[in-house]
Parts: sequence; structure tokens; C-alpha cells
Amino acid sequence: MSESNYSGKYVPPKNPEELILSWIKRARESQFTHYECQKKYETRHLWLGIPAMIMTTLSGASIFKSMQQSELEWIKYFAMALALAAATLTALQTFLNNEGKARLHQEAGARYGSIRRKLETMNAHNSYDIVEMSEIEQELSDLAIRSPGVSVRDFERTKKHLSN
Repeated sequence: MSESNYSGKYVPPKNPEELILSWIKRARESQFTHYECQKKYETRHLWLGIPAMIMTTLSGASIFKSMQQSELEWIKYFAMALALAAATLTALQTFLNNEGKARLHQEAGARYGSIRRKLETMNAHNSYDIVEMSEIEQELSDLAIRSPGVSVRDFERTKKHLSN
């Protein structure tokens, strides 16, 4: 990461209220970043899956046509090219696992949202119980470890969007 990602002076929280507010901010940013990543992977899944489905259908029809002793040589090559393209897209779809990645990001976003709501409730009630805060700190740490990674670009885009 470049230094520009760390611009601005960091001031650590000085009391429980500031700590909870900083956790709420980070949980909110993480929640929405994961939701944006979910959308991105769902879109990629569709951009590979729909053409693969169309190409598979067309290549099947083309092969059927060429098997009827077509006089047109190009139909055989077209059918072959479509079948190879469809196989390639299907293999990419499986290899990239965009659908699985989208699901993981959706789950991470939902978990960050759940933690954020707990923190907002604590903040609204001025409840700064050290035991409860320690449990939430552990939840945040565990979630950060288990969650799929996000790119700096996705995170910065979400932060910019949330600040507007």
C-alpha cells in the first residue's frame, strides 16, 4: 500500500465512547465494502455464466446443423469455436468461483452489520461495560481473520461513498 492510503494523522481513542465510535465507523466501512465486493463478484459470475450458456446452446445447435451434412464449411468451424469458447468460459466460471466469493462477502458484510448494531446500541445507551466491549473486540478480531480480503481500491471507494 502506498503512503497515500495512510494520509491523515491517527489519533487513538482516549475513552470508551471514542473507542466505540471508531469501531462503529470501521464496522460500517467493512460492512459496506463487503457488500460492494459481493455485487462485484455476482456481476462477474453473470458476465461469465450468461455468455457460456448462450455459447453452449448455439454450439449445440450448430453441431446439430453441421451433422446434417451442411454444404457450408464455416458452420463446422463456427460450432467448434463456440464449443471451445463455452468450455473456456465454463472452466473460468468454476475456477474463479465468483458465486462463492460473493456469498462469503455477503456473510462478512452481514456479520459486520450485526456487530455495528450492537455497538450502536451500546453507544445509544451510554453502556461501556468492559466485559461486553472485550467480547465485541474479540468478535471483530475473529471476523477480520475469517473474512475474505478486499482490495484497497474497493475499500477506498466505499469510504469515499460513505463520506458523501
